[in-house]
Amino acid sequence: VTWNLGSNAAGVPGDLAAGTGTGTIVITATKDTWIEGKVPANTHGSETTFQVRPEAANLEQALIQFNLSSLPSGVTITGANLQLSLVSMAVDKGAESLAVYPITSSWSESTVNWSTKPTMSSTALDMKSVSITAGPKTWNVLSLVQSWYNGTQPNNGLMVGDITGLSGARSIYSFSSRENSPNPAPQLIISYSGSTNPALGNALTAAPTLVSAGSLITIT
Repeated sequence: VTWNLGSNAAGVPGDLAAGTGTGTIVITATKDTWIEGKVPANTHGSETTFQVRPEAANLEQALIQFNLSSLPSGVTITGANLQLSLVSMAVDKGAESLAVYPITSSWSESTVNWSTKPTMSSTALDMKSVSITAGPKTWNVLSLVQSWYNGTQPNNGLMVGDITGLSGARSIYSFSSRENSPNPAPQLIISYSGSTNPALGNALTAAPTLVSAGSLITIT
């Protein structure tokens, strides 16, 4: 950040130039749970893992939400990946294709279940064949995070799984939740570029005052 305290001429204000550059920030989920079609009244908001199963007869979906308030203002989002940590396979039928969908209405981690689940877009942001090997799994969610950040779409989180489910017996994935410390919680890994302090661009607008050497200047 560059400070310009102006000149000694009256009426020549100083200013504060905005910082520029690139950065990456990792944001941990503020809410996560899973819902199941076979037992629609069950809630799972406090569990240490959440399940995903793309089986039509036993559909299970994960709901996850993030708070973007730690992102700098006035930047351009250039990359955004959802990362989940696969802990185990509750049922192993081989790799399945799992997708990420925008959630379009609000929901409560502690009370949501299949019967009260939020509305969701039917258009997948990204779909991946997810291996059964434990470890991190990632999906590209750039367009959704950009719309949240720019305010063009409300941030109600996202769903991982399948909207309608697939026929036949399917694998059940168990991912680490935010309650599963010290294991990794769901994360958004966001890259950005551009000005990082645009609101400070003209912070110093008063005419400068000549001060002697050694004086302290307090700027509020």
